[in-house]
Amino acid sequence: MALLSWSPQYLIGNETIDSEHQELFRLVNAFHDHWMEQRERKEIAQVLNQLITYAQMHFQHEESIMQNCGYPQLAD
Repeated sequence: MALLSWSPQYLIGNETIDSEHQELFRLVNAFHDHWMEQRERKEIAQVLNQLITYAQMHFQHEESIMQNCGYPQLAD
């Protein structure tokens, strides 16, 4: 059972970022499922590492887009 449910209200209008957000939902749900199913620690860690790596890439990507657009509150 999904912990998080994607909704069109989360769309921001940037196809790449919207796709990345959906992937983050998928990975969070995969981690949650593995945890709840009490899978082996190694399997849970693999999914968690995927989530962490993907989240780092995604936030770097978002920050790069904000910087390129001159987003005034980027430093915050």
